[in-house]
Amino acid sequence: MTDQVPSRRNPSSLLFPIATAALAIVIFVADTVTTKDLAVGSAYMAVVLMAARFCEARSLVLVAVGCIALIVLSYLLSPPIPTTDEALINLLLRGVAIGVTTFLILQSQSAQAASREKASLLDLTHDTIFVRDMNDIITYWNRGAAELYGWTREEAVGRVSHQLMRTIFPAPLNEIHAQLLDSGRWDGELIHTRRDGRQVVAASRWALQRDRQGRPIATLETNNDVTERKRAEGALRDSERRYRNIFETAGVSIWEQDFSEVKAATEALKAQGVQDFRTHLAQHPEFLQQAMSMVKVIDVNDTTVKLFGANSKEDLLGSLHAIFTPESQQAFAGELIVIAEGLTYFASETSLQTLKGDKLAVLFTITFPAQPSKLESVLVTATDITERKRAEMLTSQVFEMAPDGISIVGRDYRFRRVNPVYERNWKMPTTRIVGMHVSELAGSALFDETIKPNLDRCFAGEDVNFAQWITTARGRLFLSVTYSPLRPDSERVEAALVTTRDLTEHILASEALLQAQAELARMNRVTTLGSLAASIAHEINQPLAAIVTNGSAGLRWLNTEPSNLDEARQTLARVIKDANRAAEVIGRVRALATKSPIQADQLDINEVIREVIALTRGERDRNRVALDTRLADNLPMIQGDKVQLQQVILNLIMNAVEAMSGGEPRELLIGSRKEEPLNVLVSVCDSGPGLPPERIDRIFDAFYTTKAGGIGMGLSICRSIIEAHGGRLWASANSPRGATFHLALPADRVDAQRA
Repeated sequence: MTDQVPSRRNPSSLLFPIATAALAIVIFVADTVTTKDLAVGSAYMAVVLMAARFCEARSLVLVAVGCIALIVLSYLLSPPIPTTDEALINLLLRGVAIGVTTFLILQSQSAQAASREKASLLDLTHDTIFVRDMNDIITYWNRGAAELYGWTREEAVGRVSHQLMRTIFPAPLNEIHAQLLDSGRWDGELIHTRRDGRQVVAASRWALQRDRQGRPIATLETNNDVTERKRAEGALRDSERRYRNIFETAGVSIWEQDFSEVKAATEALKAQGVQDFRTHLAQHPEFLQQAMSMVKVIDVNDTTVKLFGANSKEDLLGSLHAIFTPESQQAFAGELIVIAEGLTYFASETSLQTLKGDKLAVLFTITFPAQPSKLESVLVTATDITERKRAEMLTSQVFEMAPDGISIVGRDYRFRRVNPVYERNWKMPTTRIVGMHVSELAGSALFDETIKPNLDRCFAGEDVNFAQWITTARGRLFLSVTYSPLRPDSERVEAALVTTRDLTEHILASEALLQAQAELARMNRVTTLGSLAASIAHEINQPLAAIVTNGSAGLRWLNTEPSNLDEARQTLARVIKDANRAAEVIGRVRALATKSPIQADQLDINEVIREVIALTRGERDRNRVALDTRLADNLPMIQGDKVQLQQVILNLIMNAVEAMSGGEPRELLIGSRKEEPLNVLVSVCDSGPGLPPERIDRIFDAFYTTKAGGIGMGLSICRSIIEAHGGRLWASANSPRGATFHLALPADRVDAQRA
């Protein structure tokens, strides 16, 4: 081993060599000029000690030899007087002392060099190593410790280690010290805080150092940073917990199975030259049964226990025979082929049975570990699709047996599937229709004008409905068609579900019903007008009587001498006015009695009410009914048929007059007002006996009547007319007596917004 100069000496400094040489010269001079036998030569040991500060081993030996030579030279130049044996012995002893001193210094330098070499080796390791005395003060700090914790050697040496790194111990420190003193070692995990404040987990090993007397003098502490390992272990534990949680709480059946024996059996068959396992299984069905027995069930989750009707997991562990059915063997054969071919995924639908013998439709999915693997732990999921299969069966039955035409049309406008209704409507087999373009079946004109635009709206994601007359092989049909977008796997519409309902008979019946209803309405108007005959005669009689009176007066004014032409003109004007008045009464009666088509005109509801009030004045007077009107001003206009609305109001007024004919008081209140949102409300209120609560909802039913001679169609027709106008008609009981009929009509939007 080569000695090295201590690291604390500055090699470029000449101070120590000069001082050492000067000291040697001074000692030589003093030793030479002194005649007495003094031990001045012993001072050369100081020269050797000073030279050890900057000299290597060989140089130090030369310095020692030089010092001995100077002692001898001094003795020869200035021998003691008298010369004695004692003086020679002293000379020899001084030389020996210098030699011994040099030897000891060389030994010390060698030990220090060895220590420095060992320290440099400790700096090469990535582990953190430091030494602390029994007061936990750091006396050595290697480079690994500086890199891990961030403090340099100069900053760490002299500091209390546990305070410097704010150590968190797994147990009280005094207990750890007691174990260290007792066994000389301690192992454990510590949490240290680095200079930057980040905590690290260290696997720490302490070794106690003792002196020759066995007294503890220092502790060597070696730390390995296991922060990432602990984090990885924590992540692994979390992953295992998540896996176990998923395994136990998943809503699907999960099995952990051991396929190692099956794997070994397939490898043995390969070694025997079997390549086509599909053919081999078909020729050797007994191998399939053997392989089923080789599979071992290691674990199942709670969902599996419930699904298969087991009391505990133990009922399902071991063999698969308890749950397999003859249909399951085909799926298991597929598993064997996947294993033999080295594939990693298998999925199949099959049937299993519970421990109680109930059949289950399931979807098997298996993910095998990648090769090479013994397949000792394989996860198998079994999703219960019993309800889905039942729903698919019911859906198929609904599709095939539905009375409506149902088809699926792709984005290429071709039929993908149709039900038997299409075969009846178009007089061709469904197998021929499937694949046809819609225009080939329905015709180009209908396809371009109606079908294609509506299908395009459906393919854009919209539900589409329309109804119209369509010519088919069965003839002209009124079909209600619905297009519903189908999105099998994504947001993009892949096809349209088309439903066609034949409403031909319904439309024909509805038209006949509407015609009959119109006839009934006309008959009801005629019947109502019959009861108004006296009132009509009274209304016409007044203007006719006025015409006669004014005509006679006009003749008298013309016969006077001279003739009074101005008075005659005024009289004739009154005749014309009364004649127009009579014509208006007759016109209103004629409009109600004739079979006029429905007309939607802009109407003032108050004007409609006033005309009906004028028409019923005679009937009200004859029955001594007092009328009060509360018609709101500035009401928005409505859209409707004036004749039909007059019929409704006339019917309500006549019913009110008739209801009050048998009692007192006889008060009729007719009102109108605006009702939000954008409705006009008309009410007819009487003081008659009222309506029992149980009859309020029934009085609008067809053929239901409370009159002795009624046919029960009046209020039913009234409600139909109001609903055809987009409104509603209802009744309510008054307190303490009487009833009120309300009709709400939608206001004309433009006029309502302007109002």
